[in-house]
Amino acid sequence: PTGLVGREGELAELAAFLDTAGTDGAVLLLTGDPGVGKTALLDATAELAVAKGVRVVRGSGVEYETDISFAGLHQLVGS
Repeated sequence: PTGLVGREGELAELAAFLDTAGTDGAVLLLTGDPGVGKTALLDATAELAVAKGVRVVRGSGVEYETDISFAGLHQLVGS
């Protein structure tokens, strides 16, 4: 149980995504308005991914870095 309410459809889609991500490699970009539950959905997806043996690498953007090329990539390479 993830504690998420009303996200069964999204979690099922993300679980299907993870089934191929573990063997083929993949990138997931989740966007949405502030406060809609993106972080909670990503946390639940990351837990599911780890349980499936998928390596999880996360990055996030901040507004002051919008003019810096590849700022998010720098986070990933540095981890």
